[in-house]
Amino acid sequence: MAITKEKKEAQLSKIKTEFSEAQIVVFMEYQGLSVSDLTSFRRDLKASGATFSVYKNRLVSVAFPEHTELKTLLEGQIGYVQSENDPSAVAKIVRNYVKEKEGIRVKGGVFENRVVSVDVIESLAQLPSREVLIAKAVQLIASPISGVVLRLKTPLLKLAYVLESIKETKEK
Repeated sequence: MAITKEKKEAQLSKIKTEFSEAQIVVFMEYQGLSVSDLTSFRRDLKASGATFSVYKNRLVSVAFPEHTELKTLLEGQIGYVQSENDPSAVAKIVRNYVKEKEGIRVKGGVFENRVVSVDVIESLAQLPSREVLIAKAVQLIASPISGVVLRLKTPLLKLAYVLESIKETKEK
């Protein structure tokens, strides 16, 4: 059954808005997955704030004519994982799922409005989570300050120990 022109335009606008709002879109070939596997994958993605969608490859290529590199990624049965949240968390879920299941593979993606290869998505999956990166940044910022405080405090402590020992010797 053919799709009407209005439905195609509605789908095009939906694809454009979803992909433009997403920080990362991963293109996956999912041929051979069972419905239960796909459902559990969607559930895991939803927990991290991502969604898995399937669109006609032709509609995706029409929606983004500026990305000519997409044409090579849009061959076969392609599913799209998009997320507005932490890209590394989504990349980790996708990587773990690809390792577990046979018949699926990552073909590439769009990260920060640029078409990226599988290697970039793999390197995103190896990054620590956003919270860990923030904690490390705060630690790096705070470490020089705490070092200065410790160095300023040390002479005062030595002076206090000297005065305490003088007090103890005079009391004896």
